[in-house]
Amino acid sequence: MALVALILVFALTFTGVSIPAKAATTTTISSITVKNLPSNTLTLKAGKTFTLRTNTTSGNLKFSTSNKKIVTVSSAGKIKAVKKGSANITISLKSNAKIKKVVKVTVGQPATRVKVNKSALTIKKGRSAVIKATVGPNTTSNKKVIWKSSNSKIAKVSATGRVTAVKGGTVTITAVAADGSGKKAVCKVTVKAPITSLKFSKISGRLYVGKTMQLSPVIKPSDATNKKCAWSSSNDKVAMVNSEGKVYAVAAGTAVITAKATDGTGKKATYKITVEKPVTIVSAMMSNPRTVKLTLSSEQKLTSSSFSIKASTVMNGNYNYNIPFDSVTTKDNKNYTIALRRGYTLSRKARICIYIKGLTGTGNSKIETYYSGDVNNRTIYVSYKCEQNVGMNKTLDVNSIEGYKGICVINVVGLPAGVKYKVDPGDANKVYFSGKPTKAGTTVTTVKAVDELGNVDTYEISWNIYSQTTIAGNYEPVFKIMGRNSHI
Repeated sequence: MALVALILVFALTFTGVSIPAKAATTTTISSITVKNLPSNTLTLKAGKTFTLRTNTTSGNLKFSTSNKKIVTVSSAGKIKAVKKGSANITISLKSNAKIKKVVKVTVGQPATRVKVNKSALTIKKGRSAVIKATVGPNTTSNKKVIWKSSNSKIAKVSATGRVTAVKGGTVTITAVAADGSGKKAVCKVTVKAPITSLKFSKISGRLYVGKTMQLSPVIKPSDATNKKCAWSSSNDKVAMVNSEGKVYAVAAGTAVITAKATDGTGKKATYKITVEKPVTIVSAMMSNPRTVKLTLSSEQKLTSSSFSIKASTVMNGNYNYNIPFDSVTTKDNKNYTIALRRGYTLSRKARICIYIKGLTGTGNSKIETYYSGDVNNRTIYVSYKCEQNVGMNKTLDVNSIEGYKGICVINVVGLPAGVKYKVDPGDANKVYFSGKPTKAGTTVTTVKAVDELGNVDTYEISWNIYSQTTIAGNYEPVFKIMGRNSHI
């Protein structure tokens, strides 16, 4: 193998054979086009020039004229008009003279304007119309125009200006002077494609009160120019519809929604909608610490798998504790009784949330409740002693009484003159009194606190306001529960 390699080296050296380098990439020109002339014709005034722009560089081309006395041309393709007449400019490839292009040049009057008889035209799909163009002035040597469409898929135009509408849309038809002057005129063409078919994929449906649905008719042809519809309902008290076809269910009943084409064709489609009331949870209560009674708005057959129960210690809070139950029973599919599993008796401190899935028209829903069999309703007496016209601050903590739990709603009535109050936003169970009592004597203020479990505490506050010149006495009724230290 070494000997073969040595022989090959000598052969390449002494026979003058060389390995060629990678050839440069070249673009093959199969035809010559003139980019700045619409139809390979040119009109110039005597003494004027025009440079041809082609699809290749002028270095690859050869330019020649058929009559130098009429028109001359440079090696770079610059044409100069000499005197009136006509001549041909031939452009050919230097590498292949058979590939060429001929431009007819007329020395005379070029176009100064192009006008069309219509600046705008509206035609229906499948129809045609003629646009006429005139070139000025009257002495123009070449009065021909070239017609072009901005989108032949919408409307195409013939060499004589006949426009044929293909599909709905808008295009611009342009008449360009053929003499290379660049003068042109345009006509905006609108192709109208009327609706031939308008219908809904379904003719009826069901919707629940409070819900919405979007109706979208199928319109043909797909290129219809105006696809807008006018929407209406046969009964707005049952179902309303907006201008976009969105339906709003108002009340139980039936209504017919109509979509009518606005393009003048009169095409329309109807959709019958039946509105029903959804099944919701009306109420839930605990008649005893182990039994939950729940009522639905209407009948629906549910199984125990539709229910789940969780517990927490704060109303409207996070329910983190699962509560198992032994049974779910009903006699009418509207009123359900849930028996909590033995050993899961709830105290009044516990709140529960019942979750139901699969309610008709509602889906998943929930309701909170609690065992309220031993709520309090009591009156508590408080006495404050204050000096007239002297600043004071008092705090009433409604959570300080034994057995009181939960967040309160507090109502205050009958403050002494000069005294005001506020509930601490950071602690809704504290009431702050402040100010300067302006009137001596005894005033009774009532503070009613109701918590989320239904416990009611009414505080009767006796304000005993004295002055330096008056000795005042007061009494405070005290009620005690036998066997307790509480002063309730």
